[in-house]
Amino acid sequence: MFKNLKFKIKNLGCQSSGQVALVVLVLVAVSLALGLSVSSEVVTETKIDKDEELLKQAFNAAESGIEFYLGTGETNYEAPDGQSKADVSIDDIGGGGETVLDFDEYTVVNDMANFWLVSHESDGSLDYDNSMGENFTGNGLTVCLNDSFNSTIEVSYFYRDGIDYGVERWIYEFGTNGGMVNGALSSIDSGVCGSGWVGADLDLSSLGDTPLLLSVRPLFNSVRISLNGGAFSFPGQGIVISSVGRAGKVEAMGEAVDRRVSVSRIWGGSILDFMVDGLVVERDLSSE
Repeated sequence: MFKNLKFKIKNLGCQSSGQVALVVLVLVAVSLALGLSVSSEVVTETKIDKDEELLKQAFNAAESGIEFYLGTGETNYEAPDGQSKADVSIDDIGGGGETVLDFDEYTVVNDMANFWLVSHESDGSLDYDNSMGENFTGNGLTVCLNDSFNSTIEVSYFYRDGIDYGVERWIYEFGTNGGMVNGALSSIDSGVCGSGWVGADLDLSSLGDTPLLLSVRPLFNSVRISLNGGAFSFPGQGIVISSVGRAGKVEAMGEAVDRRVSVSRIWGGSILDFMVDGLVVERDLSSE
Protein backbone atom coordinates (compact mmCIF):
# COMPACT_ATOMS: atom_id res chain seq x y z
CA MET A 1 0.00 0.00 0.00
CA PHE A 2 2.74 2.47 0.93
CA LYS A 3 4.70 1.50 -2.11
CA ASN A 4 1.80 2.35 -4.27
CA LEU A 5 1.35 5.64 -2.45
CA LYS A 6 5.04 6.49 -2.84
CA PHE A 7 4.85 5.63 -6.50
CA LYS A 8 1.95 7.99 -6.98
CA ILE A 9 3.75 10.81 -5.15
CA LYS A 10 6.78 10.42 -7.41
CA ASN A 11 4.56 10.56 -10.43
CA LEU A 12 3.00 13.77 -9.13
CA GLY A 13 6.49 15.20 -8.56
CA CYS A 14 7.55 14.46 -12.14
CA GLN A 15 4.37 15.94 -13.50
CA SER A 16 4.86 19.10 -11.42
CA SER A 17 8.46 19.45 -12.61
CA GLY A 18 7.35 19.14 -16.22
CA GLN A 19 4.76 21.83 -15.77
CA VAL A 20 7.32 24.15 -14.21
CA ALA A 21 9.74 23.53 -17.05
CA LEU A 22 7.00 24.22 -19.58
CA VAL A 23 6.10 27.49 -17.86
CA VAL A 24 9.77 28.49 -17.81
CA LEU A 25 10.11 27.73 -21.51
CA VAL A 26 7.02 29.80 -22.28
CA LEU A 27 8.34 32.72 -20.24
CA VAL A 28 11.73 32.48 -21.94
CA ALA A 29 10.06 32.41 -25.35
CA VAL A 30 7.90 35.43 -24.50
CA SER A 31 10.90 37.34 -23.14
CA LEU A 32 12.93 36.48 -26.23
CA ALA A 33 10.11 37.62 -28.50
CA LEU A 34 9.76 40.88 -26.61
CA GLY A 35 13.50 41.41 -26.74
CA LEU A 36 13.64 40.81 -30.47
CA SER A 37 10.67 43.11 -31.00
CA VAL A 38 12.29 45.93 -29.03
CA SER A 39 15.57 45.35 -30.85
CA SER A 40 13.81 45.43 -34.22
CA GLU A 41 11.98 48.63 -33.27
CA VAL A 42 15.22 50.31 -32.24
CA VAL A 43 16.86 49.33 -35.53
CA THR A 44 13.84 50.59 -37.51
CA GLU A 45 13.76 53.91 -35.65
CA THR A 46 17.49 54.32 -36.19
CA LYS A 47 17.06 53.70 -39.94
CA ILE A 48 14.13 56.14 -40.14
CA ASP A 49 16.13 58.82 -38.32
CA LYS A 50 19.05 58.29 -40.69
CA ASP A 51 16.82 58.44 -43.78
CA GLU A 52 15.11 61.61 -42.55
CA GLU A 53 18.47 63.23 -41.95
CA LEU A 54 19.65 62.30 -45.45
CA LEU A 55 16.41 63.61 -46.96
CA LYS A 56 16.93 66.92 -45.18
CA GLN A 57 20.48 67.08 -46.48
CA ALA A 58 19.26 66.32 -50.01
CA PHE A 59 16.60 69.04 -49.78
CA ASN A 60 19.10 71.58 -48.49
CA ALA A 61 21.46 70.63 -51.31
CA ALA A 62 18.68 71.15 -53.86
CA GLU A 63 17.94 74.64 -52.52
CA SER A 64 21.64 75.47 -52.41
CA GLY A 65 21.95 74.29 -56.01
CA ILE A 66 19.42 76.91 -57.15
CA GLU A 67 21.18 79.67 -55.21
CA PHE A 68 24.49 78.49 -56.63
CA TYR A 69 23.13 78.68 -60.18
CA LEU A 70 21.67 82.17 -59.67
CA GLY A 71 24.99 83.38 -58.30
CA THR A 72 27.40 81.68 -60.70
CA GLY A 73 25.41 80.36 -63.67
CA GLU A 74 26.87 76.89 -63.05
CA THR A 75 24.63 73.83 -62.84
CA ASN A 76 26.70 71.41 -60.72
CA TYR A 77 26.77 72.09 -57.00
CA GLU A 78 28.61 70.24 -54.24
CA ALA A 79 28.29 71.03 -50.54
CA PRO A 80 31.45 72.24 -48.78
CA ASP A 81 31.49 69.12 -46.58
CA GLY A 82 31.32 66.87 -49.64
CA GLN A 83 28.35 64.96 -48.22
CA SER A 84 25.71 66.18 -50.66
CA LYS A 85 25.40 67.62 -54.16
CA ALA A 86 22.83 68.92 -56.64
CA ASP A 87 22.32 68.99 -60.39
CA VAL A 88 20.47 72.00 -61.85
CA SER A 89 18.52 72.09 -65.12
CA ILE A 90 16.87 75.04 -66.88
CA ASP A 91 13.64 74.88 -68.92
CA ASP A 92 11.82 77.65 -70.77
CA ILE A 93 8.27 78.67 -69.88
CA GLY A 94 6.33 79.16 -73.07
CA GLY A 95 8.02 79.94 -76.36
CA GLY A 96 8.95 77.27 -78.85
CA GLY A 97 5.92 77.93 -81.04
CA GLU A 98 3.30 77.37 -78.32
CA THR A 99 -0.10 78.90 -79.14
CA VAL A 100 -1.50 78.39 -75.62
CA LEU A 101 -0.07 79.84 -72.42
CA ASP A 102 -1.12 78.04 -69.25
CA PHE A 103 0.90 78.35 -66.04
CA ASP A 104 -1.30 75.63 -64.47
CA GLU A 105 -2.03 77.65 -61.34
CA TYR A 106 -4.79 79.78 -59.86
CA THR A 107 -4.55 83.55 -59.73
CA VAL A 108 -5.63 84.87 -56.34
CA VAL A 109 -8.22 87.66 -56.03
CA ASN A 110 -6.74 91.08 -56.94
CA ASP A 111 -3.44 89.51 -58.01
CA MET A 112 -2.39 89.63 -61.64
CA ALA A 113 -1.69 86.92 -64.17
CA ASN A 114 0.85 88.50 -66.53
CA PHE A 115 1.49 87.23 -70.04
CA TRP A 116 4.25 88.67 -72.18
CA LEU A 117 3.46 89.26 -75.85
CA VAL A 118 6.97 90.53 -76.63
CA SER A 119 10.13 88.46 -76.24
CA HIS A 120 13.13 89.31 -74.08
CA GLU A 121 16.73 89.72 -75.09
CA SER A 122 19.43 87.88 -73.15
CA ASP A 123 20.07 91.02 -71.06
CA GLY A 124 16.37 91.26 -70.12
CA SER A 125 15.47 94.11 -72.49
CA LEU A 126 12.38 93.92 -74.70
CA ASP A 127 12.72 92.87 -78.33
CA TYR A 128 10.63 95.68 -79.84
CA ASP A 129 11.84 95.02 -83.38
CA ASN A 130 11.08 91.28 -83.17
CA SER A 131 14.64 90.48 -84.20
CA MET A 132 14.27 87.08 -82.51
CA GLY A 133 11.06 86.35 -84.41
CA GLU A 134 9.17 85.25 -81.30
CA ASN A 135 6.80 88.17 -80.62
CA PHE A 136 3.05 87.63 -80.71
CA THR A 137 1.82 88.98 -84.06
CA GLY A 138 -1.89 88.10 -84.02
CA ASN A 139 -4.69 90.64 -84.28
CA GLY A 140 -6.57 89.06 -81.41
CA LEU A 141 -6.45 86.42 -78.72
CA THR A 142 -8.71 84.74 -76.19
CA VAL A 143 -8.52 84.93 -72.39
CA CYS A 144 -9.63 81.55 -71.00
CA LEU A 145 -10.83 80.79 -67.47
CA ASN A 146 -12.01 77.60 -65.80
CA ASP A 147 -15.75 77.33 -66.52
CA SER A 148 -16.78 77.40 -62.85
CA PHE A 149 -15.82 81.08 -62.74
CA ASN A 150 -18.86 83.33 -62.25
CA SER A 151 -17.40 86.71 -61.45
CA THR A 152 -15.45 89.65 -62.91
CA ILE A 153 -12.01 90.13 -64.40
CA GLU A 154 -10.08 93.23 -65.41
CA VAL A 155 -7.98 92.84 -68.56
CA SER A 156 -5.18 95.34 -69.31
CA TYR A 157 -3.47 95.27 -72.68
CA PHE A 158 -0.19 97.21 -72.99
CA TYR A 159 1.21 98.01 -76.40
CA ARG A 160 3.61 100.22 -78.30
CA ASP A 161 2.60 102.38 -81.26
CA GLY A 162 5.70 103.84 -82.89
CA ILE A 163 7.51 105.56 -80.04
CA ASP A 164 4.38 105.96 -77.92
CA TYR A 165 2.90 103.54 -75.44
CA GLY A 166 -0.72 102.80 -74.72
CA VAL A 167 -3.00 100.68 -72.59
CA GLU A 168 -6.52 99.38 -73.24
CA ARG A 169 -8.66 98.02 -70.44
CA TRP A 170 -11.76 95.84 -70.44
CA ILE A 171 -14.01 94.66 -67.64
CA TYR A 172 -15.61 91.25 -68.24
CA GLU A 173 -18.46 90.02 -66.06
CA PHE A 174 -19.09 86.30 -66.38
CA GLY A 175 -22.48 84.90 -65.45
CA THR A 176 -25.02 82.22 -66.24
CA ASN A 177 -26.90 84.52 -68.69
CA GLY A 178 -24.08 85.32 -71.06
CA GLY A 179 -21.99 88.19 -69.78
CA MET A 180 -21.11 91.87 -69.90
CA VAL A 181 -18.14 93.69 -71.40
CA ASN A 182 -17.59 97.23 -70.09
CA GLY A 183 -21.21 97.37 -68.96
CA ALA A 184 -22.73 96.19 -72.26
CA LEU A 185 -24.44 92.83 -72.61
CA SER A 186 -22.33 90.53 -74.74
CA SER A 187 -21.75 86.86 -75.39
CA ILE A 188 -18.30 86.17 -73.97
CA ASP A 189 -18.35 82.36 -74.01
CA SER A 190 -15.65 81.34 -76.45
CA GLY A 191 -15.46 77.86 -77.94
CA VAL A 192 -11.75 78.42 -78.61
CA CYS A 193 -10.88 77.56 -75.00
CA GLY A 194 -12.27 74.02 -75.16
CA SER A 195 -14.14 71.85 -72.68
CA GLY A 196 -13.94 72.96 -69.06
CA TRP A 197 -13.13 76.55 -69.95
CA VAL A 198 -14.99 79.77 -70.68
CA GLY A 199 -13.39 82.62 -72.56
CA ALA A 200 -13.44 86.21 -73.77
CA ASP A 201 -12.18 87.23 -77.22
CA LEU A 202 -10.00 90.34 -77.46
CA ASP A 203 -9.72 92.39 -80.68
CA LEU A 204 -6.24 93.93 -80.86
CA SER A 205 -6.27 94.91 -84.53
CA SER A 206 -6.51 98.67 -83.96
CA LEU A 207 -4.26 98.86 -80.91
CA GLY A 208 -0.69 99.78 -81.80
CA ASP A 209 1.90 97.91 -83.80
CA THR A 210 3.76 96.06 -81.02
CA PRO A 211 1.88 94.04 -78.37
CA LEU A 212 3.78 94.13 -75.08
CA LEU A 213 1.91 92.64 -72.15
CA LEU A 214 -1.51 91.31 -71.19
CA SER A 215 -2.46 91.38 -67.49
CA VAL A 216 -5.59 89.72 -66.12
CA ARG A 217 -6.83 90.51 -62.61
CA PRO A 218 -9.73 88.56 -61.02
CA LEU A 219 -11.66 91.04 -58.87
CA PHE A 220 -13.81 88.87 -56.60
CA ASN A 221 -12.88 85.20 -56.96
CA SER A 222 -9.69 83.28 -57.65
CA VAL A 223 -9.50 81.67 -61.05
CA ARG A 224 -7.18 79.69 -63.30
CA ILE A 225 -6.27 81.73 -66.39
CA SER A 226 -4.71 80.85 -69.73
CA LEU A 227 -4.30 82.51 -73.13
CA ASN A 228 -5.12 81.09 -76.55
CA GLY A 229 -3.50 82.76 -79.54
CA GLY A 230 -5.31 80.74 -82.20
CA ALA A 231 -2.81 80.27 -85.03
CA PHE A 232 -0.26 82.64 -83.47
CA SER A 233 2.36 81.63 -80.93
CA PHE A 234 3.56 83.39 -77.79
CA PRO A 235 7.15 84.27 -76.80
CA GLY A 236 8.90 82.75 -73.83
CA GLN A 237 7.59 83.86 -70.45
CA GLY A 238 10.56 82.99 -68.28
CA ILE A 239 12.40 79.94 -67.01
CA VAL A 240 11.94 77.07 -64.58
CA ILE A 241 15.02 76.25 -62.51
CA SER A 242 14.94 72.66 -61.25
CA SER A 243 17.48 71.33 -58.78
CA VAL A 244 17.85 67.67 -57.75
CA GLY A 245 19.69 67.27 -54.46
CA ARG A 246 21.34 64.02 -53.34
CA ALA A 247 22.78 63.00 -50.01
CA GLY A 248 24.15 59.51 -49.35
CA LYS A 249 21.80 56.71 -50.37
CA VAL A 250 18.27 57.28 -49.15
CA GLU A 251 15.96 54.33 -49.69
CA ALA A 252 12.19 54.11 -49.81
CA MET A 253 10.42 51.01 -51.05
CA GLY A 254 13.74 49.69 -52.27
CA GLU A 255 14.57 52.60 -54.59
CA ALA A 256 16.96 55.51 -54.26
CA VAL A 257 15.19 58.79 -53.47
CA ASP A 258 16.30 62.32 -54.38
CA ARG A 259 14.83 65.66 -53.38
CA ARG A 260 13.75 68.05 -56.15
CA VAL A 261 13.15 71.80 -55.83
CA SER A 262 11.77 73.88 -58.73
CA VAL A 263 11.49 77.66 -58.98
CA SER A 264 9.64 79.54 -61.74
CA ARG A 265 10.98 82.93 -62.80
CA ILE A 266 8.58 84.90 -64.98
CA TRP A 267 10.15 87.83 -66.81
CA GLY A 268 9.40 90.99 -64.86
CA GLY A 269 9.78 89.48 -61.41
CA SER A 270 7.85 90.42 -58.30
CA ILE A 271 7.68 94.16 -59.15
CA LEU A 272 5.66 93.56 -62.31
CA ASP A 273 2.25 94.17 -60.71
CA PHE A 274 3.47 97.44 -59.25
CA MET A 275 4.80 98.52 -62.64
CA VAL A 276 1.55 97.63 -64.40
CA ASP A 277 -0.46 99.80 -62.01
CA GLY A 278 2.06 102.60 -62.19
CA LEU A 279 2.30 102.72 -65.98
CA VAL A 280 -1.09 104.41 -66.34
CA VAL A 281 0.21 107.62 -64.74
CA GLU A 282 3.11 108.03 -67.14
CA ARG A 283 2.75 111.00 -69.52
CA ASP A 284 3.58 109.03 -72.66
CA LEU A 285 0.93 106.41 -71.92
CA SER A 286 -2.70 106.94 -72.80
CA SER A 287 -5.64 104.97 -71.44
CA GLU A 288 -8.79 104.58 -73.49
